[in-house]
Amino acid sequence: MGRTVPEVEEETIRELLLHNYRIIYRVEADRILVLTIIHGARDLSRKTAKPWDIT
Repeated sequence: MGRTVPEVEEETIRELLLHNYRIIYRVEADRILVLTIIHGARDLSRKTAKPWDIT
């Protein structure tokens, strides 16, 4: 469910749009890991630390 995130070229990083928010998550083998919930007006390309860069 959800679409791939335009700012990242990784199929396992996806997002859902809910009202004015983007819920960005990573699909893993046995779980869904929510990476961030961010207001849709925020520009992720300007953030230096990307939510999907966690290890």
